[in-house]
Amino acid sequence: MHVDVVDARDLVLVLPARKEIYHNAALTRLKTLCREAMYQTIRAEPFHRLSHASWLEARLFCDAFPEAIAQLPPWTPSLARDSYRDLPGFTAIAANAALYDDMDALDSVTFGRALAFSRNGQPGEMHHLDGSTSLTFYSPIEHFIGYSWYERLKCYVRTGERFCEADGSDTPLGRDPCTLRPETITLQLGDQFGGGLDLPTDLALLEGVDSWTDVDTVQIALTKRSRLDPGELTDYIIDAVFSPSDDSDADSYDTQETRFRYEAAARVHAMLEDDDAATLAVIRMVFADRIAWRIPAGRILRLSWSMSRKELALLPEADVPTSDTTAPGAIAG
Repeated sequence: MHVDVVDARDLVLVLPARKEIYHNAALTRLKTLCREAMYQTIRAEPFHRLSHASWLEARLFCDAFPEAIAQLPPWTPSLARDSYRDLPGFTAIAANAALYDDMDALDSVTFGRALAFSRNGQPGEMHHLDGSTSLTFYSPIEHFIGYSWYERLKCYVRTGERFCEADGSDTPLGRDPCTLRPETITLQLGDQFGGGLDLPTDLALLEGVDSWTDVDTVQIALTKRSRLDPGELTDYIIDAVFSPSDDSDADSYDTQETRFRYEAAARVHAMLEDDDAATLAVIRMVFADRIAWRIPAGRILRLSWSMSRKELALLPEADVPTSDTTAPGAIAG
C-alpha cells in the first residue's frame, strides 16, 4: 500500500539520511487511518480471503465485516521432486467437503492412489472419494483457522495402515521386509473431532528404515489383485520418492530422473515378476533411450551378448523371421 503525504507537519524524518519516519503519535495515527481505508475498500468488494487474524482486526474498523468466502483449493498430491506446492485455484467448497493434511510425498501419493482406487477405474475428479462414504477433499489453509465455516470441516490425517490376508489376519513380513503383497490394504485416517475413516486401496508407500529417498529402501505394499501395471507403479514410486539433488556437482535433472526411473522399474518388475524380468526391463529402457534411434529404417539389429561372446549384426528387416523378435527374452519395441 502506498500513501501520498501532502501535509503532515507532525511526521518527523530520522536524521541524517531522512529515509525513515520517526515513530511517534502522528505515525501511529497515520497507520490507523491507512488500515481503516484499506479495510473499508476490502469491505466494498464482493468477497475476501483475509486471514482470520486480519479479519478480527478489520472488525475493529468496519461494522459487520463478513467472514472470508467459503472457498478452498481442491486437494492435489505433493510430489517429492517439487520444491514447493503449487495449489490450484480456489473453488466453492462442496456440501461433503473435508480437508486432508498430508505429511509428505509418500503419504500424499498413497492417499491420491486411494482416491483413484475408490473410483474403480472410472473417470472423476482426483480429489473426490467415491463409494459408501462420499467426500470432496480440499487442501488446508492455515490462515483460515478460526473462521466458523472452516472450523466445521473435518481435517483428516493418516494415522496408520493395515495389511491383511484373505482370512483377515495381518500379512507377515516376507523375505524382503521392504515389499508386501497382502490381499487387502486399508489406510486409517482420523480427524480433529475424534472420528475415523477406513480407506481401502491397493497401494501404500511408506518410509523405509534407512531412507525415504532411495528406491531400494522405500516400503512398497501392493495387493495381490492390484490392476496397476509396471509402468503405472513405477510412476507412483517416482512421484513419491524421486527428489533431485541441486548440488553444484550433481548431474542434470533429466539424468538424475532417468537413472532413478531405471532403478524404480527394476524394483517394480522384480516385485511383480522376477529378477530376469527386472534385468530385461532396464535393458529395454536403456536401449530405447540411447540406442534404438541409431538403427536405420527397414533394418533390424541382432544382438547376442555375454561375458564370453559378443555378436552384433544389422540385417535387412525382410531377412529376419518374426519369431526371432518375439522369442522369450527378446527386446521387443
